Amino acid sequence: MKNDIVESRFVRFLEKEKTLRNIYDVMMGDSLDVPASQWLDDSGNVVTVSFENLDKNVKGLASFFVKKLGGVQKGCFIGMLMENSHMWQVCFWALLMAGYKPALIDVNQKEEILDYIIESAGIKAIAGKNGLNLKNKIPQISMDELNSAEKDRTDFMPQWADNLALCTSGTTATTKVLVFDGPAIAGQLEGFYRVYLKDARICHAPTPVKLLAFLPMHHVLGFITSCIAFPFLNKTIVYLKDRSPASIQAACRKIGVTHMVSVPLLINNLKNGVLRKIRQEEPKKELVFKILLSVSRFIQRIAPKSGDAFVRKHVTKSIISKLLGDTFSWICVGGTHVPVDSLKFMNGLGYCATIGYGMTECGIIAFEPGTRLSRRIDGSTGNTPA
Repeated sequence: MKNDIVESRFVRFLEKEKTLRNIYDVMMGDSLDVPASQWLDDSGNVVTVSFENLDKNVKGLASFFVKKLGGVQKGCFIGMLMENSHMWQVCFWALLMAGYKPALIDVNQKEEILDYIIESAGIKAIAGKNGLNLKNKIPQISMDELNSAEKDRTDFMPQWADNLALCTSGTTATTKVLVFDGPAIAGQLEGFYRVYLKDARICHAPTPVKLLAFLPMHHVLGFITSCIAFPFLNKTIVYLKDRSPASIQAACRKIGVTHMVSVPLLINNLKNGVLRKIRQEEPKKELVFKILLSVSRFIQRIAPKSGDAFVRKHVTKSIISKLLGDTFSWICVGGTHVPVDSLKFMNGLGYCATIGYGMTECGIIAFEPGTRLSRRIDGSTGNTPA
């Protein structure tokens, strides 16, 4: 099950200085024809951007930032406020390449809190959200301007920064701004690799791995998985039009999503929706369904590393094809308490469903690899990836 490109990329990276630039250089080092980003347009057609074109987009926007922010001192923080999208990833790497430090901020943040973050972090400009009415009169680059920017890469020379900032949600106290450097992000990648060595399913599937960018990418877990780890390993990121059930199902089925990092609410809703539909049909169907889930879990116990794939193909195929499609295989949930019943349900369907835990202050600090079914369904947050 091991993937050569995963091994080779980590080997190359571990020999280098632990910087954000080197993460990007390894990410763009080979296999550039692989899709980096995919999404559905308004007509329901799949839009694809390769790693080669992602790299061109990043360098073009970095050149634009150098010209647009010419009066802003290099090494300052630039706020990023935008929904998950291909442009989010382009903007993040372009700011770093242009010599600026991205400060990742919730696009729905209240303006008064945004003003506080700007003052706390010394943010000198904002990129993304249109029409902000801020007390701090700093330059604003709207999404419209980013999308239509002239991206002339002629004579552009990268001037890499090596820091970024994440912001806490402020639900327990005042919003805090936390600064991470290259070695800190590299440490998160190394933890991901150690998990992979225990269970390759974290970035492997029977079909090409495609991660659905469900969590906001300013969120620590969404950022590490959707912007850093999976792209670093040459995997495709799939973006949503919105987070409605219909949009999630359409993206998963039409694009062939295999992986997702989510919140417990999503799997709770999946479980409740399926059970409600079954109960509305013949009463005996609920009993048959429970027996099917029990058989599935038995298979996965005796075949811990291949049982889930067998179940999806031969036991629950007719059910899962109507949910997240035939390719979906792996989901990690976190952020709050995860009901054991929901974990048993998802794993019973044949998905490798597990838990991760992190904090903005320190990144991802615990993860259950999923090598044993009993650990995946008991609510364990696992161990530190070490």
